[in-house]
Formats: sequence, structure tokens, C-alpha cells
Amino acid sequence: MERTNPVPTKSLCDAIEPVRLAQAQVWLRTGIMRSMISDPVGDDEFPKYIWCVSDDGRVFEAKTHPNTPGQYHGYPLEQEDDMRIYVKRVWGERCQTTGE
Repeated sequence: MERTNPVPTKSLCDAIEPVRLAQAQVWLRTGIMRSMISDPVGDDEFPKYIWCVSDDGRVFEAKTHPNTPGQYHGYPLEQEDDMRIYVKRVWGERCQTTGE
């Protein structure tokens, strides 16, 4: 049987604007440099989540899976997501302390 997909786009990102790999990598590095990461899960050395705020204020979350540690899938957090509000606040505080 063929796989069915009730969603016309692959992700919320694709519906708004596709994110190029190079840009996603910059956001990952920036999130790591600002310590916008979760604690590692299990024996992995990689954080499960990395967060970043784009220049235009969109909040992104990247997540890794235990079967593929260090490989991340990113997506924007939606307006009503409480984590989005928290990330944006902490991001702003950390930008002020680094002078950016």
C-alpha cells in the first residue's frame, strides 16, 4: 500500500518558508553558543533539544532521536506553545549579556 499523508506540506516550516541547510546549521551553532540546549539524555553526549531565535523573531526547536544522536530535525514553535515564550525570553536575556 502507498503511504498516505493527510498533511499537504512536510512540516510547518515548509508551509511558511523552506529553511536551507546552511541557515539551519548557523541557527544550531548559535543556539549551542548561547547554551540554548537541553541536558543530554541517557549516555548520549548530544542534547536532545537545541533552540534558536531567527533575526525576524521566529523560534525554532531542533530535536535529535536516540537512534540517531547528533542528527537534528528542526521546526518552528507555534505561537501558542509556552516553550516558544520561554525560549524567546531567555534568548533575549542571553543576547544582552553577550552584547549582540
